[in-house]
Amino acid sequence: MGVVGSNILAGSSGAAAGYDVPYSIKTINGDYISRDATATGHTGLGAYFTYSTWFKKSDVDTAQYMFWWRCPVIHSNAVVECFQIQADMRIRFNLWTGSASEANRYSSEYYRDPAAWHHLVIQWNADTLNIYMNNVLVDMDTSGDIDGNYWGWQSGNQMRIASSDGTNGTLGYTADTFYIEGQTLAPSNFAELNEDTGQWVPKEYEGTFTGNSFHLDYADSSDLGKDVSGLDNHFTTTGNIDANSQSIDTPTNNFCTMNPLAKASDSYNTLKEGNLHLEATGQGSAMSTFAMSAGKWYWECLVTIEPTWWPVVGFCKTTAAVGVGNQNYTGEQTGSWGYLTETGVWYVDGGTSSTYTAVSAGDIMQFAIDMDAGEAWVGINNTWVNSGNPSTGANAIVTSGLTGDITPAFSDSDGSGHDLVANFGQDSSFAGAKTAQGNQDSNSIGDFYYEPPANFLALCSSNLPSPEIALPTDHFDTVLYTGGASFSKIETDFAPDFNWIKARSTTYPHILSDSVRGVGKYLEADDTDDETTDANFVTSFDSDGVSIGQTSYINADAITFVAWNWKAGGTAVSNTDGSITSSVSANPTAGFSIVSYEGNSTSGATIGHGLSSTPELVICKERETDGYDWLCYAEPIGATKNIRLNLTSAAATATGFWNDTAPSASVFTVGNNGDVNISGKDIIAYCFHSVEGYSKVGSFVGNGDDDGVFIYTGFKPAFAIVRSVSGDDWMMLDDARSPINAIEKSLAANDNKAEIDASGKAVDFVSNGIKMRNDDNGLNKSSTTFIYIAFAESPFKTSNAR
Repeated sequence: MGVVGSNILAGSSGAAAGYDVPYSIKTINGDYISRDATATGHTGLGAYFTYSTWFKKSDVDTAQYMFWWRCPVIHSNAVVECFQIQADMRIRFNLWTGSASEANRYSSEYYRDPAAWHHLVIQWNADTLNIYMNNVLVDMDTSGDIDGNYWGWQSGNQMRIASSDGTNGTLGYTADTFYIEGQTLAPSNFAELNEDTGQWVPKEYEGTFTGNSFHLDYADSSDLGKDVSGLDNHFTTTGNIDANSQSIDTPTNNFCTMNPLAKASDSYNTLKEGNLHLEATGQGSAMSTFAMSAGKWYWECLVTIEPTWWPVVGFCKTTAAVGVGNQNYTGEQTGSWGYLTETGVWYVDGGTSSTYTAVSAGDIMQFAIDMDAGEAWVGINNTWVNSGNPSTGANAIVTSGLTGDITPAFSDSDGSGHDLVANFGQDSSFAGAKTAQGNQDSNSIGDFYYEPPANFLALCSSNLPSPEIALPTDHFDTVLYTGGASFSKIETDFAPDFNWIKARSTTYPHILSDSVRGVGKYLEADDTDDETTDANFVTSFDSDGVSIGQTSYINADAITFVAWNWKAGGTAVSNTDGSITSSVSANPTAGFSIVSYEGNSTSGATIGHGLSSTPELVICKERETDGYDWLCYAEPIGATKNIRLNLTSAAATATGFWNDTAPSASVFTVGNNGDVNISGKDIIAYCFHSVEGYSKVGSFVGNGDDDGVFIYTGFKPAFAIVRSVSGDDWMMLDDARSPINAIEKSLAANDNKAEIDASGKAVDFVSNGIKMRNDDNGLNKSSTTFIYIAFAESPFKTSNAR
């Protein structure tokens, strides 16, 4: 849902920011920067300070210190205050006096998103601690007393950033770090809401610096602890920090890395160096955080040890099984392409395609993909195999099959510890293994070892195309409310045409209304009843929401409700594209239309849907007669099968529903079955197709593990419906009912039961997709195919980490 207006603190302009953060520091375990105070600052109950920084995690299951403060002068015991990301990825604040832990507090939220950036602000105000993440106050428990007399910074005290004692350090990237002594400042002093995207972005700090205050911008690669506040409160670097620790991966230009949420669950498969380095002492694979669906893209990979035992580098569809199991290498799986470095064998879809040049230790592999042409090239040390030339389009080694979302992939199976080090444009030194060359892409972005082919770009957010829908809440929104006589309007930022309401706290049915059928008319998604007309239900579809009456199913006193709202095209128009004339309200930009038609019982009848692309999900309901099911066409399972919204039964094969014919860009086809085409009866259909950065209809195969599958959507989800093809509930999840990870509140579209809140059904919504955190049969059953539809909070290009 983006940043809620009520959470914006004083000082935020609310405007789109033009402030650029050009550098970050990349740290690994053992690295930290520290400073001993040289001046007496604010201490005890008179202490005030604000700490602000941006960070991008690379590890999602290791405890990491972020900010550590040792104050032996303040108290007779060695007082330590630390801010830490726990192994389970909750924030922890600990106040320790040498003999005991005075306070040990944990956040409710889990921070397990490694694909984008967070903004962290820590406030201390005399005796009050507040922590903000992306401008939202973090819900911390209240374990232990925080004694303000322990706080302060004066000569003899030390602050450390990125670690405590060289262990359990921050694994990832840190940028734009401030400590402001003597002031308790709102997050809006360091960042602001971009109104065009709804996301929290950096802005220039215009305040003052006094005493021990500092600003670390990490711009001087020879002195990454340099304070640029003007006070010369410089920090000392410890560990492996050197010029190669400086990175251009920042909150204003986020770069691709390997993805720890999409790798084999294997103790021999380790990601290091800010998720650019795959170290495999056994069998392991990993996908990446970015996927390509259009455009031209380039990246590199260094092979550091003489290849033996299957080091494979390539790319795959985000739906491929690469990384799901120990032996699922890229190239060996359907929808994947892999270059076996030790022999030069090129694998496609699990089979051998061709044999080219073997790769040796120290060689740099190059990859160029033209998603618009559906072609790809592989190079070794600036020589393209197969005499290829990406710049001219000559002799590609892939000429078909590059459709959908394609992501870089890396695999290895070497007990001697192969190292595959990727460069997506942020580090041509490959973590110091090579001398950096500084080549940029055609947009003057990046740091590559070799010059990228003409018009092939680095995988970073600045190069991603501007999404057609920058602010998804202009087309879809989730609204929570409590029923009662005083409530009469579900408010949105657009004119809704489709409204779906469900009581959360009791067993009322799912109520579906739309502007095409008209006010007062509703259907129940969880049963086969015909359409009901009742003036006490939806009373009007407005320019800024939906007005509702005082009836129990949608507005019972003291009952909590959720309303999902979609924008279609307003007043329906006649559509004659099909053999049956339809009445259509369509929003082609958002890939959604509402279609009303009268059946004719003719096999192969076609109905115009009003969209500009082929629908991937069509939900139909006969309106006039009890007993007819909600029939769904879903592209991932094909037109020979159907699945029912109101039931838990498995997908079934039957020609009578979709006539074994997939929809086209103008019509969908029905058979002669009464659920979708009974003669003389009115039928309503809701049609959806994926829109880059806004919505996604897709499928995945569960793994039956708490470390569940990762589903790449290309956006930070706001809402998702997930359904097993083999049969189970239609699970409905959103970020309004569960504003923090893990998302554990679910409703079932096929059942009128109240909301379930269960850790056993947990998922994470992250900046680029969905991570299953459960082994639930309804969400992640092993070897089971699931279909889903999801809608965005924010496109990945502009998303904060969650």
